[in-house]
Amino acid sequence: MLLLAFVFIGALFGYLSLILSKKLISRRTSKDYNALIISSRFSYIFWIAAFAVSFVLIGLVLNMNFLRCFEAQLLFSVLICLSVIDYLIRKIPNSLLIALLALRIIYICIDKDFGLFISSIIVMVAVFIIFQIPSLFGVHIGMGDIKLAAVIGFFAGFSGIIITAIVMIVLLLLYTIYLYISKKGSLKSHVALGPFLSTGGFVAFIIFSLSANAIPLFFNLRII
Repeated sequence: MLLLAFVFIGALFGYLSLILSKKLISRRTSKDYNALIISSRFSYIFWIAAFAVSFVLIGLVLNMNFLRCFEAQLLFSVLICLSVIDYLIRKIPNSLLIALLALRIIYICIDKDFGLFISSIIVMVAVFIIFQIPSLFGVHIGMGDIKLAAVIGFFAGFSGIIITAIVMIVLLLLYTIYLYISKKGSLKSHVALGPFLSTGGFVAFIIFSLSANAIPLFFNLRII
């Protein structure tokens, strides 16, 4: 019965996430996007099925702890919406960044850990500064990507942002190789960092969840 509940809730998240992604895209561009991932007649089926499976898998990783799973699925949903939007229109909605911050702050309030809040703020500011350094050497990083990195630093903590950065670099390297081999781009091609940062953040979440016997430490990481 619990498994069916996870399937239903995951499917609902998928349906709502697709609607939200479409709405946020339409608000930021007048161009009609007919991308397969959001405009195909099978898009709703794909998103509903993918999210239903994801919630079940998250439940298995977190031992069906509903509160933790719900938190993880919210994180997953926001990051997927953000990634799809950034990939299609190269923009990261501030509303989704605020949603990530709100999720983190709510958990900190529930945990009543003021020290964790201060630590998260410090990491967020540090990441915001660090991600602007490449521009000093002529490597442009969009402000949306910088803000996303800072927000991930806020909810991931010091250890989490390191894992996020490693995953992002590896994925970017693989994607660059793909562009080069397929001749669809080069080292100078502009790439949306949102999907890579989001993937890294969620991978960090999974790693710390598994390392803590399915009890996520991702939201409890500190600088020290």
